Order: sequence, then structure tokens, then C-alpha cells
Amino acid sequence: MAQAQNTSQDAVSGLQPLSYLNQNQPAVVLFVRLNRAPKTTDRRFKFGTIWLDTASNAVYALVNVKNNEAFWSLLGQGSGDLESLTGNTGGAVFPSSGNIELLGGGRINVEGLPGLSTLAISVSDITEFLTGNSGGAVGPDPSENINIVGTGVIDVVGNPGTNTLTISSTASGGTFPMTPFVVGPVGKGEFQTIQAGLDAANAAGGGIVGVQPGTFNENLILYNNTFVVGLTNSLEAAPVIITGIHSPPQSGTFGFDKCQLESATDIILGTSGTASLFINNCLIKVTDGFIFNITQWSGELNINDTQDIGSTTNGIINNGSGDSIVFLNNSVLGAGNAKLMNLQGDRAAIHFCKINCSTLSNAGELDMFSSFCTQNFEIGPNCQAVIFNCVFNVSGDAAITYSSQASSALSQSIVASDNSPAIDGPGPGTLDIENVVFGDNREIIGTFTITRAFSLFGTVSANELEITEGTNARMGTAVLAAGMVTVANTSVTANTRIFLTSQVDGGTPGFIRVSARVVSTSFTITSGSGADTSTIGWLLIEPA
Repeated sequence: MAQAQNTSQDAVSGLQPLSYLNQNQPAVVLFVRLNRAPKTTDRRFKFGTIWLDTASNAVYALVNVKNNEAFWSLLGQGSGDLESLTGNTGGAVFPSSGNIELLGGGRINVEGLPGLSTLAISVSDITEFLTGNSGGAVGPDPSENINIVGTGVIDVVGNPGTNTLTISSTASGGTFPMTPFVVGPVGKGEFQTIQAGLDAANAAGGGIVGVQPGTFNENLILYNNTFVVGLTNSLEAAPVIITGIHSPPQSGTFGFDKCQLESATDIILGTSGTASLFINNCLIKVTDGFIFNITQWSGELNINDTQDIGSTTNGIINNGSGDSIVFLNNSVLGAGNAKLMNLQGDRAAIHFCKINCSTLSNAGELDMFSSFCTQNFEIGPNCQAVIFNCVFNVSGDAAITYSSQASSALSQSIVASDNSPAIDGPGPGTLDIENVVFGDNREIIGTFTITRAFSLFGTVSANELEITEGTNARMGTAVLAAGMVTVANTSVTANTRIFLTSQVDGGTPGFIRVSARVVSTSFTITSGSGADTSTIGWLLIEPA
């Protein structure tokens, strides 16, 4: 048997350990791990050898050897371990526990996104420009700063520690208002007269005219869509005193606020117009006239939170033939009875006020609530009044004169007058009196109709109740004749409770009772004795 010849292809070697079984194992790839990259002189290795540079984690493969030079191909660049970071200044920063923090500052924000292995670095917005009322946009200087400089009475203070600008007024009288129309001394106000401020505001289409504390003697022409406001925290300590007679605008809206208004005659004088006029938070001093003397006005007239401080004769409002809606609220107004407050128009409302002048309310509707009157108050021919929780305390005259043709209601109130009667008037309407306490004078005399729920016609003390007697009253006496008497009384109703008692026995007294009644006409008292001539006291009370 011939022996096989050995060749290089089947020689047993360390690279072909299974060749003696006639099986070729795939070539083994050599792996080299060194702390450097391969060089062209590293040519002793077989083709396909893999080289790992542990310094950079880069991986190479030997692809050719030619002319005694090795050619290594870069397969991939490893990430390696982060050893340090170096900024523009300050030197290298080394990791702590394998981490180096990147922190933002100022407008720089660094946000870590672990799921994406990403750091997001952003810059916050900065002010690009500021724009005023005129003059165009102003951009920052190279240091990204815009200067805000005050002029005149405006002072601007920068507070770097709190990143704040404080804008304030150097003028006396408090904080500078946000209005360009400021009246005051030179250097503290743009205008030195109120009229100049009003003219400028009117030319601009309206606005608030702020007035520094001081005294101004001016007869003003007032404009639509303007307000005159005192720049003071206290009218007593730093008053804004305006003395004169002022002409209202014909339409629109005008108001005084935080001013002391004085006049020898009238404060606002006009004839016809439709403007809504306001006086708010003011002090009033009138020698002989009115706050509003505008006889044919049809716009609203409003007085709120205002006080009369020493008027001699002040009739408050004279709107003799006008058609105004009047609102008086939370104010002390008027002085004396020489000037009559004349209210005309569709409606008048008087709430939480003290009225110290005589009044004629001929408004279509009068709504009067929680108010106090010290002079005669007349409810005029065309007025339907609802008066609740009020006090009428009048000396030398009737507290209320009822001249209305309509029906009105007076309830939960006090009527006190030393005049007889306390309430009078020609009517001929109806006055419904409910739960009213009268003072010393208890008489009601007039040609109007009175309807009454339970009222106290007189004074009430701890030990005494006094009820007025008289024609159609709720209490009185009657004398029996032959044991019977009919009492005429138009206030008796079908439900009236009639209480009887003998005041003075006469003849042969007997058991007394109400034997008959005619609603709104009379009731009859009858005794059980036909010879009874006693004087019988009676009291009428309506059930609730």
C-alpha cells in the first residue's frame, strides 16, 4: 500500500489542528490589544488580525502588507472614558465619581436628556427693544442695556440687587398719576392752570387732569370725557381747592374727584344738556346757590361720598324743568331752607344721605333709603315715592308734605316735627304708612288718602305707648246713647280687631260688644243694657 505524500496543505500545524482528519477549520482571527494604534512597521501579523487601541478604544484590521509596510484599516472609533473637560479659561476639570457637571448661568440653560444621552444647551430671550408713545423703537447698547431716564417730576431709580426700576414722582402730594395732564407749580406740573390742563386733555380726545394740592380761582369750561382729580391722599391735610362757577359739557361725561369745590353762588351752572355729571369724594362750600343749577338738564346727575363743610345756603340741585335722573349716595349735603332742592325727571334715588335743605321731589319715581332729612320734604304732584328706613326730624314746619296724585309708601321710618301737623299736603293721592314712629306731634292733616298698617303715632318709652286719636284714627272714645253708638271710621276693615273697654261708667252699664261694621265706613258698639250711657274706649289693630 502506497504511503500518502505530505504537502503543505495538509500538514498538521497549530493553525490547522484538525487537518490530519482531512477537515479544514476556519482561519483563527488573531486579536492584538495594545495601548497604542498600529503602525506600518507592525507587519509580522497575518491578514485579518484585529488590533484594539486601549488608549482610544479604536479598532483596526490588517488588510495588506506591501513593500514591507503594513496597512491597517480603522474599523470603528471607541468612545473611551472621559478624563477631563477644558473651558476657555480656568484649566481642566476632572470627573468626580465618573461625572462632570455642566451648569448654565445667566441666560445659559443646560438641560440633561438621559433617554437621548444628550445635553441641550439654550439661551433665554433678551430684551430686543423698547418702544414709547413716539420716537420709534430703542434697542440695547453693545452691553445689552437700555437706559430709562426720568425727566421733570419723574425719577427713575435702578435697584441692581432686585433687578428693579422704581419710577416715582418728585412732586408733592403723593404718587405721580399715569396721566400727561398734570396741573401744579412750575417744575411739578406740565400746566399751571386747571383750564390749560382741561384744554390739553380735550384736544387729545379726553383724559384725567391731575391737580396738585393748592388753591385755584378759575371759572372752568368743562369738556366731555374728562375728569378733574385732586392728587392728594387727604383733602383736609392737602386740599385741592377750586373756587368758581363752571360750565358743563353739553353731552358725554365729566366729573370732579377729590376736590374741594367752593362758590359764592353755584358750582356748576348751565341750562340744557345731556351729559352725565359726577361729583365724587369732594368737599362742598356754597354761600348762596346750588351744586348743580342746571334748570333744563336731561343727563344724569351724580353725587357720591361728598360732604358739605360750611355752606350758608345750599339747595344742592335745581333742575326745575329738566328731565334728569338723580343719584345721591353716602353724602351730607345742603344747608338751610332758602334754596329748595328741586328734583324733576324720571327718577331720583337718595341712599345713605343726610339732606339739610328743603326738598321738592317731583321725579316720576323717588327711591329713598336709610337717609335723614332736617328740612321739609315735599313729595310733588307727579312723584311716586318709596321711602324706607328714613328719619325726618324737622323744626318749625311739617316733616313731610304730600302733594302727589300717585300712590306712595312710607315705612320703617321715624317722623318727628314740632309742627302741627307732622304730615300735611293737598294730595290727592294715597300715602301708605307702615311701621312708622311719630314724635311729639302726631297729627296727619291733608286731603290725601292714608292707609295704615301698625304704626306708632307718638312716642314710645320704656313704660309708655302713645297712639294718636282723631278722625279716622286707630284709637278713640265714643259715648253710648240708650246702650248703642255708631263710630264713623274709614280705616276699619273686615279683619280689623276692635278692642272695647269702659272708660267712664254711665247709666246702667252692661256687657259691651261690636254688633255691626261697615268696611271703610263705621262700626257699632252695643251694650247689654238699654240704659247704658257709658263712655267706651276703642282700639283698632290689623292682623299681620
